[in-house]
Amino acid sequence: MIERSQRSRLLIAALLPKRGWYLSGEEPGGICSQLASLIQQEKWSDVDIEVMEHLPDFNLDGLRAWLNEEGVPDYSVNRLMLCLDHHSSGRYEEATFLGVPLLDELAFHLYGGKSFTTKRGKTRSQSKPELAIATSNGPELEGFCANFVQTFGSLQEDTDPTRLGDEDYWNRHAIVHGLMQRAMGLKDSAKCLMAFKFLLCARKEDVRT
Repeated sequence: MIERSQRSRLLIAALLPKRGWYLSGEEPGGICSQLASLIQQEKWSDVDIEVMEHLPDFNLDGLRAWLNEEGVPDYSVNRLMLCLDHHSSGRYEEATFLGVPLLDELAFHLYGGKSFTTKRGKTRSQSKPELAIATSNGPELEGFCANFVQTFGSLQEDTDPTRLGDEDYWNRHAIVHGLMQRAMGLKDSAKCLMAFKFLLCARKEDVRT
């Protein structure tokens, strides 16, 4: 049973980021086996639905206070609050276009200057997000979360010109530089929220917010 559970966690950690999803480890325990089963059956629409059943419900006052304690500047916190407000109000395009750049902004402050979506040193040899690279002064990641950043997901990969109109495609460069050939919707905004929660929970020494 333990081996099966471990295989499920590794499977979803390897494949969910390719679709733009990140889990924080605070979701209900059964989600890993459920998602692994859906992935094995290639029921990708059902995978999206299952993940979106577990979107974070942030305590905004507590989140703001914790981020301030962690040294995240007010301008970044205010942008995060605006992004969350856009999402909750159904303004998904605004939330996505604000949220995707915010992922690196938050990572910079929470992970010792490391980024979440860009390539470390902009070298072709880099194969995983910078915050997953061990450094002497950077925080370690929780084991569950670390599995999600062992390779690039669709967010970090080079832009695929053939997928710019694909409703499931989520790529930082394409979104930030106005290359996407469709409107941003609920799923795009939801991916931002899941990635925010991932960043808040991935540091090994963190107290959960």
